[in-house]
This record gives sequence, structure tokens and C-alpha cells, in this order.
Amino acid sequence: MTRADIVKFEPDGANNQGLKDWFAIDPAELAAGEPHQRVHLYHEDEKLGYLTGVWDCTPMTEHFGPYPVHEFMILLEGSLTFNLSNDRQVSINSSEPFIIPKGLPCQWIQTGYVRKFFMIFEDPGADPAVDVAAQTIIKPSLTGSIGAELIKSSRVDFADPSGQMIVSTWDSPAAMATNSKAVGDQLVCVTNGSMNFTDKAGHTLQIESGEAAYIRHGSDYVWQVPEYVRAVSSVFAPKQAAAPAGGTE
Repeated sequence: MTRADIVKFEPDGANNQGLKDWFAIDPAELAAGEPHQRVHLYHEDEKLGYLTGVWDCTPMTEHFGPYPVHEFMILLEGSLTFNLSNDRQVSINSSEPFIIPKGLPCQWIQTGYVRKFFMIFEDPGADPAVDVAAQTIIKPSLTGSIGAELIKSSRVDFADPSGQMIVSTWDSPAAMATNSKAVGDQLVCVTNGSMNFTDKAGHTLQIESGEAAYIRHGSDYVWQVPEYVRAVSSVFAPKQAAAPAGGTE
């Protein structure tokens, strides 16, 4: 099947065909619950420890410990609570984007059903001695001014130590069509307004607030903003990738 350069992430997976059962969570990792998790992967590269898609799960509480991956998420349904070191606690509600750095000591708690879009970078070759003492769960601000540019102002919210996964928040007033080339695999989550993407074949995709588009590494495309837009983008650009990687759609 020909790979699409730009696709819309759907809450029920590609073409709304539903999510599939994923592996069972090891009971030894759980403090409470018998979770059932499902997933649709839009793209996966096992060698690089990279995957992105939509996930849902029934209630569970994990044991406190280091988070195993760098992960960007935006909740579609449900809510989460995280216990952190020094009696800190972070709550995440529906529609909120957030990032958990790899190695952050935390405890995942969900008392109800949760569904999310996500991007994961395991970073299998990373130095395990990376200092996580100052790290926390990052919640990009979706309000206030980002910059004074007439077209597209941006702010970096997270970059993994290797610089291969970067999450940024950006906004733009209404703008004419702009040509772009994807320097990495990009998950663009629109939080306000709307925007249009057109690939080199002329196919156009409109993304509204609360929706997300996935743009494959190396893709030539045009983006256009018919009205003010704010979005959070998670980009994965592996250093060893000289050409677009293959994967799952």
C-alpha cells in the first residue's frame, strides 16, 4: 500500500476501524487494577525505539518508579494523576498535552477510562546516568502570547538530551499558503482554530481544534491557516536517519 505523507489521527484508529488489543501489562508493575489496553500504531520503528498512535486503557495504578521512555501525549478522554518525588502531584485533564521525560520518577494513576494520542521515543542507546532530579512532567501553556512575529511564533517546551525528539508550542494569525518540508516525523495537535495541509499530490487535509495531523519525515507539503491557530507539535528526527524511515500506517 502506498504510504500517505500526511494523515489525520483518528480516535478510533485509521479509517475509524477501531483499536486492537495490545500486550498485557505485567501485574508486577501494578499497584492496583487489571488494565486492558488497546492501540493503533500509525508509525513504528522498533530499531529506533519510536512509535506513535492512539491508545486507550481501563483503570490502573502503577508502582512508583522511573518512566521508561520519553513520551508526548494529549488526552482525548479521561484524566490522570501523577505522584512525583517530594510529595508533588500533577493532574492531567482531557484535551491537555503533556510530556514525561525518560527516567522521571513518578507513579501513573488513572481511576477511569483514558484515551490519548501519543509519540514515544525509547532512546535505547541513551546514557542511563542522565540527571532527572530537576525534571518534571511538562504541561505546555495553551494561553498567553508566544511571540511577536506576524507569522508563526514558537516556543520549545521539551527536547530530549540527544535532541532527536522536540516538542514545541506555536501560534499564527491567518496566513497564506506556506511551502514546507518535514525535517522529522511530526505530530501536530491543534488546540485552537484550524489549519489546512496539502501534500505534493494535491490532497488536502483540514485539522480543527482537538484534532491532529501526522506528517512523515521528508514530506513536501503546504500549510495554510484560515484563522488564528495554536498547536503543539512533537517532532522526531533521528540523527541516523538520512532518508524517510519505513513504518506502520
